[in-house]
Amino acid sequence: MDFIQLFAPFKLILNISGFWPQKNPKPIVKVRKVFTLLVNLFFCLSLSIQCLFLRSQIEEFLDVLTVITPPVAYLFKQIVFFGHSSAFLTLMDFLKDDDLVSIPLHLQKQISDSLQVAKIIGVGYQACCTMTILFIVIWPMFTEHQLPVQFTLFDLGDFYAFMYLLQIFALANAAANSSSLDLIALTLMCIVKGQICVLNDKIRSLGEINASKGHGAQRVKYVSGCVLHHTKIIELVALIENVYSQIVLIEYLTSMVVICNIGFQLVIVELASFAFLLMLTFLVTMLCQLGMYCWFGNEIMLHSAAIRDACYESDWIHSCPQVRKMLLMIMERSKRPLYLTAGKFSILSLNSFTSVIHSAYSFFALMQRMYGKSTTF
Repeated sequence: MDFIQLFAPFKLILNISGFWPQKNPKPIVKVRKVFTLLVNLFFCLSLSIQCLFLRSQIEEFLDVLTVITPPVAYLFKQIVFFGHSSAFLTLMDFLKDDDLVSIPLHLQKQISDSLQVAKIIGVGYQACCTMTILFIVIWPMFTEHQLPVQFTLFDLGDFYAFMYLLQIFALANAAANSSSLDLIALTLMCIVKGQICVLNDKIRSLGEINASKGHGAQRVKYVSGCVLHHTKIIELVALIENVYSQIVLIEYLTSMVVICNIGFQLVIVELASFAFLLMLTFLVTMLCQLGMYCWFGNEIMLHSAAIRDACYESDWIHSCPQVRKMLLMIMERSKRPLYLTAGKFSILSLNSFTSVIHSAYSFFALMQRMYGKSTTF
């Protein structure tokens, strides 16, 4: 199977802004990269100053903070991803390894099913991102605001159109590139999940290999291949962890802030308003983004833990001692399930998803209480 072709759409998007890692990038690629970085930096700095300017006006402050938090997070993701360019290229090369791509035809469905789920979720996630950006862009048409993100530091005058286009470009670029980085991670995790499922089926199929006298070497060779496959999967997870651990940590912190702010705004805005629709779409997008990482991280843990069961369910009892020892090695390693982390602080799982939601709710309750007190005076 050719896994590299799965990343072609994301490579196209990241190439436009010059952030797809390359060993020897052309000068035009470097120019696009610098231009995109400077635009995002200017956008984030200007609106961060705007947040400081509005810090005494809670509702306006939260409006701006909610919208600019993802672009600021993307800016950091951009820097981290650029810093791991060589590690990412190593990861892409590793996906061409014969032990990963040489999958028996009758087991390829395990990979294709996993990738089909990733494709469906990815399309839904990108649709949510597109709707959110579209609603933010047309926001001035339904409110008294002049720009998608409020900017009142000084009168723009003749620069109004420039600022409007700058905000649209910066928001659209952040959404497209950030979602591409997320979907690359999603695809990688689905590949790992599929590889583990293939390994489990291969181990369970041990009984199909002739174990009669004079044919024991066939089983030894077969199980040796399973041990090597298991080792390659462990290396693949380590490479993904190296590239994405810090990026996922940024996602965790961003999600906590944005979900908290959106929850607070959903309470104070009118139910039948464009602002409510925008915030609701934004909330769904952030939950989808966080949920993707946690759900598929949890799937990797569960399926890697099931390798022990696959070994026990194999025809080990009729195998030679050498085969039994190799199966025991696989079982012992499987006592420590494979997992990905958010900056080494938290394992990607459904438990971490609920922890982030719980933390966001705690901050939301605190903000609501403080806001209630401030409105009574």
